[in-house]
Formats: sequence, structure tokens, C-alpha cells
Amino acid sequence: MPTVTHQQAFQIAIDHHRAGRISEAEDIYRQLLAIYPQNPDLWQLLGVIAHQSGRLEEALDLIQRAIGANPNASPYYNNLGLLLNKLGRREEAVTAFRKAIQLQPEVAESHYNLGITLCELGRPSEAVEVYQTALGLHPGHFSAQLNLGVALTMAGRMDEALAHYRTVLRREPGNVSIAVNLGNLLKDLARLDEAVEIYRVALSYAPDDFNVLNNLGVALKDSSEIEASLDCIRRSMAACPNRAEVHSNLIFTSFFHPSLPASEIAAEMRRWSVAHEFPLRNERRSHSNDRSPDRRLRIGYASPDFRDHVVGRTLLPCFEAHDREQFEFFCYSGASVSDDVTERFRARADGWRETSYLTDAQLAEQIRTDRIDVLVDLALHTGFNRLLAFARKPAPVQLAWLGYPGATGLEAMDCRITDRYLDPAGEDRAGSFEEPIRLPDAWCCYQPHDCSPEVSVLPMSSGQPVTFGSFNNFTKINKRVLELWAEILQTIDGSRLLLVLKGSGQDKTRRFFEERGINADRVEFLSYYAAAADEAGKSAPPEFLLRYHHIDIALDPFPYNGMTTTCDALWMGVPVVALIGEATLGRASYSLLCNVGLPELAAASEADYVRIAIELARDLPRLEELRTNLRARVKNSPLLDAPRFARNLEIVFRDVWKRWCAM
Repeated sequence: MPTVTHQQAFQIAIDHHRAGRISEAEDIYRQLLAIYPQNPDLWQLLGVIAHQSGRLEEALDLIQRAIGANPNASPYYNNLGLLLNKLGRREEAVTAFRKAIQLQPEVAESHYNLGITLCELGRPSEAVEVYQTALGLHPGHFSAQLNLGVALTMAGRMDEALAHYRTVLRREPGNVSIAVNLGNLLKDLARLDEAVEIYRVALSYAPDDFNVLNNLGVALKDSSEIEASLDCIRRSMAACPNRAEVHSNLIFTSFFHPSLPASEIAAEMRRWSVAHEFPLRNERRSHSNDRSPDRRLRIGYASPDFRDHVVGRTLLPCFEAHDREQFEFFCYSGASVSDDVTERFRARADGWRETSYLTDAQLAEQIRTDRIDVLVDLALHTGFNRLLAFARKPAPVQLAWLGYPGATGLEAMDCRITDRYLDPAGEDRAGSFEEPIRLPDAWCCYQPHDCSPEVSVLPMSSGQPVTFGSFNNFTKINKRVLELWAEILQTIDGSRLLLVLKGSGQDKTRRFFEERGINADRVEFLSYYAAAADEAGKSAPPEFLLRYHHIDIALDPFPYNGMTTTCDALWMGVPVVALIGEATLGRASYSLLCNVGLPELAAASEADYVRIAIELARDLPRLEELRTNLRARVKNSPLLDAPRFARNLEIVFRDVWKRWCAM
């Protein structure tokens, strides 16, 4: 650097760094460090570059050396906190950010970064105060505005979160990100009409914003407007075709379409694979795992839902019953918050990895480093999946399971776990790209709520007309489902229907039944939040289970059946009438009914579905017998035998491993 001074060289490096020309900046920093080996700013800047380049341990060493040379530089501690957070060492990150704030309390960015870490630690109330401080120092801090609303939501302060977002929108009406967060919160509160309205306002400012279109599509799906939802998601894909998560959303939403052929959904899965998986083939490497067929195996479970969620609750009894002498179990957790269920998983895991901060490439590398033998995807095409990590084939054997009964369409996914009812031998289900591995009993096991209420007396026993009910997420309840339910109500005088729905959807549904001669007072609704217990998220609390005291017969939706909801009904003594569908996920309730010895309640056709419901409603002795004995049936069924289920699953793990060893 003969033509410039050292100060000018330093400024050139800074300019390169700010412009994203990382390698050029690093070269100059290192040349300057050779001249000034004790300069802590250079150590720190090289640490930042190492962090940006993914060389995290090197970055940690460099920044700690800078702090050792100058322990009173607030920016050093801020950058240390960012790095520790990236490494998953969040408590240490909190300490680093607090030190940065102590040294320079007027810097909003340090408060903001502390808030992020506190939220990730599940301490949103503390984060709220920190974000408010950041905004007091820098009122226009865009990310702090967003995250304050997120922290208020996480803390359960929904009204304050709504008020915050609306205040920002009044001041900045074109703030699309705030509008999306507001829409998301309204959607989560089941205020779907308001959410849709907010998203449409956001679209008026950003008509091609893929995120707004995608979120609007989700809200329309939750409103059971599947055609409109798919249209929005396709527009989102057109606006940003490389977003694999939006394409996954299109596939998952397609499952709810009442008449979309399974072959068409399978074709969309193949398109996903071609668009997002095939470009990653060159990142696959051969596996050096020890091919001993009978050694202790390393099993990896990957999920965003190791928490109080339907997936977490369903997996937990099996996970706790696993044989730790024959298998080691690693959990790759993308959960944004932790709860009691998370801690139970963490306590029983041989290896626990926080993955939300990892890119898909980094997650794949972590799995390789852990030498996982059999890797199990628990998300498939549901939200926050890590299919792009699986596409890199980080483990020798990869299985799909539990997110929903069905396939991913990935070439890199070897098998999917199913059962003989979901996938009868000899029948090739559309979309079965992965080889089906059939468990002998059920596809999953069930864990009733710890404080389940007792089964009640059958409501019909008091002489009142039969009450049908469905407590499934209303996304699953399409027009064709409602038409069959209307036919049932028309046939049985005085019969009633109890559903889970909130907002304007209630009026639309009542009008639907009134148009078919069924008085509005025969259709009643429960609060969505009080009863959501399926794919929407949390497992059923006792208050929700008490709702089953008010119905005699549960009606299952289609083509996407209930799963946890079906189990809940059977546990509470309520028989479930189901329709056996074409696709695997349309056979879930059939599998559950077979496992409790009630295959006759699963219909092979729509006409049979109506007939079975009507005949059962007219058979009071049969309903009373089921009310009395169903819980015992469930208790004595494979559904509640977690050790048996765990052994069956472990046989699968061993068998697929031996096959790989023999290749």
C-alpha cells in the first residue's frame, strides 16, 4: 500500500466492509494488523468478518482478544453478544449486551440486541422493557418497533400488542412489516376478517410483496377459503419463486382442498423438489458412518415443535420410552420458545441442538458433525420446516414422519413412517415418493391431558335430541363437509351441531344451514381459542375436553381428517364418524378407529358416512355403551402403549440402518 497512508488504508477497508466486500476488507485489516499487532479495533473488526463468514469459533477468539486489550469498548461487547447468541450461548450473550449497555447506555442497538436474546430465552416481559428503552433512545428504530409488538405478544399482552401496531400504522400508514405483524396477531387470535382486511391494506402499498401475499393466503386458508388461499400463495410464489417455504405452504394448503386430486398434489411436490432440492445435489457428500449393523445408533429428530404443540405432545411419550442402550437420540429444535414440554425433551435427549439461528447449510453440517445415522423429519411441508437441510442428505438414512400422514416428495428422503391402515399393502398412494414403512399398529401414539375430566353421561340419555359436533380446526371444514352434515341434520329432527368457529364465519355457516332448511339455533359455536387442539398448535386443556360432555357423536372432516382431535373425542367417550379418503392424510381417523376396534365407524363413501351417522344417532343403547366403555378401549389400545410404539419404531430404525449397511 505504497500510495496511501495507514489511516487511508483503514478507511478503504472500512468502505469495503460496509459495501459487503468482505474478502477485500479482511486482506487490508490483516496487512494493518501486521503493522499494528496490538490494535484491538483490528482484532475486533477481523472478528466481525469471521462471524459474517461463518467462522464462529475464530470470531469468538478474535473478539475476546480485542476485549482483553480494551475491556472498556462497548461495541466489542455488543459484537460478542451477537456472536454468543449465534452460537446458542444466550445467557452469556445477555451478560455481554448488559456490559455494552453499562459502558454506553445511550446506544439503542445494544438494547435492541438484548431484547432479541431475552425473547429467545423465553423472557418476553424483560424484552418489552428493553425494546421500550431502545425506542426511547431511537424512536424510529424500525426493528425495535416490530419486535416490541412480538415481545408483547409472547408475554400474553395481546391488547397492548394490537394497540402498539395500530399506533405505528397511524403514524406510518405504509409500514408493510408492521401491517403484516398486526395481521398475523389478528389471525392468531382468530379475528380472521380483520386480519384479511389488514393484509389487503398492506397489499395496496406493496401489491407484489411475497410475504403479504403468503400471509393473506394463510388467513384465507384458516377461513376455509381454500381456492382464494391457493391463488394468493401462487401469486406469492410468482413474486418470489425461490422461496421454498412459500412453495411448501402451497403444498400444505392443497391438502385442505375438497376436490383436488392427490395426483395433482403429488405433482406439486415433485415441482418443489425440482425447484428447491435438485440445485443442492452438489452439496451432498458420501457418509463415513461406521457400517456395523448392530451397534448403538444415533437417531436425530428435527422439528420446530419440541414444545406444547400437537407434534411435541404426540412424540413425547414415545421419546421418553425409547431404548437408550441401543440408541442415542439427538433433537434438532427450531422452537422459538421453550416450555415444560421442551424441558422434558431436553432432559431425555443425548444431544440437544438449537437450530433456529442456523442456516439450512449449517444445520446439515451440524448433523454431519454429530454423525447421525438415521435422521427423522417431523415437519414435512408444515411451517418452519428444514427440508432444505434434508435435501443436502446430511445423514445416511432419512425418514419423514408425524407432521402429517404423507410424503414430502424429496429425492433425499428415503422412507416415510406410516401404518397398514393409512397405506394398505399393495396400494400405491399418490405422492408416495418415499418408500412407506408400515408400523404394525398405529402411525402415532396418544397422550391424554394430565388433568383429563371424567367421561360424562351421554347427553341424549336425558331425552334431548342428538347433538353432533366437530372441534377440528375450521380450515378442515369445507363446503362438501357442511353439505353432508346438513343432510344428517335434515334427516334427524331436532338434532343439533356444535362447531368451533369465531367471527364472521359463524354468520356464513348459519346462513349455509338456513338455506337448507335448518334453523340457525340448531347450529352453535364455541370460541376458536377455547377449543383449538389440532394443527393450530397447543394440546387440549381440560376446559376444552369438557366440551365433549355436550355432544353425543363427533363428525370427522375430510379430505384432511382429525388426528389429535379424533383421539380426544374417543378418550372422552364420544364415537367419531369418519370418511376414508383417497390420500393418506384422509385415512388418519380410519387408522385410529381401527386401533380402538371401531372400523365400522369409518365410511367408504359419502353415502355411507351419512348413513353411519344417522344409524348411530338412532341407536341409543349403542351410544350409551360406547360412552361407558370407549375410554377403556383407548386405554387398552396400542394408542396409549408408548413402550410398544417405541419398540415398533426402533425396529424400523434398525431395519433401515441394516439396509444401508448392506448397500
